[in-house]
Amino acid sequence: DTPALYGQTWDVAWDGQFASLTAQQFAKRIGQVPQITDVTFGVHSTVSIRGQGGAAGPDSVIPAIGLAAGTGPVLSPTVLEGQAPRTPDEIVLGTSVLRQYRLRVGQRVTVSTPTSTGTMLITGSAVFPYFGQGSFTPTDVGEGAEVTASVLAAQADATGNGAGYNFALVTFAPGPGKQ
Repeated sequence: DTPALYGQTWDVAWDGQFASLTAQQFAKRIGQVPQITDVTFGVHSTVSIRGQGGAAGPDSVIPAIGLAAGTGPVLSPTVLEGQAPRTPDEIVLGTSVLRQYRLRVGQRVTVSTPTSTGTMLITGSAVFPYFGQGSFTPTDVGEGAEVTASVLAAQADATGNGAGYNFALVTFAPGPGKQ
């Protein structure tokens, strides 16, 4: 009854799994649905936090999503403390990840993605709903990382069809058609 408690701040998610879709292709697929108010595009991937040790080991793989604005504000998983990432050098982590690595909001940490390594500012903690690709480990309530889609873009474009996204988050206008 309360999806936001489980991290979901949108009404519907379209997930292409390993396929990628551009914003223009998505717009053609949904047509002119007048009830759609906001769309956020996303990328599935993983990140590693380097040199933190903790129960998970020094380089454990953390399921991650990268988000980009479509129409309206970016629809981010429920942020418990701080704010969602706005720039490519910012990251939000699940509460279990923060505890496991003994990290806190406001701290800088070295993060590796499948294509690069750099220092990021932890801007918040969040509750993550299920985001996953195939049999790979998905995000879960306290497990996950969120960055901007540009950080993970090279990973999503494995098909070579241009800058694409693996999923889209959608909200609808209130009214009798919304259930």
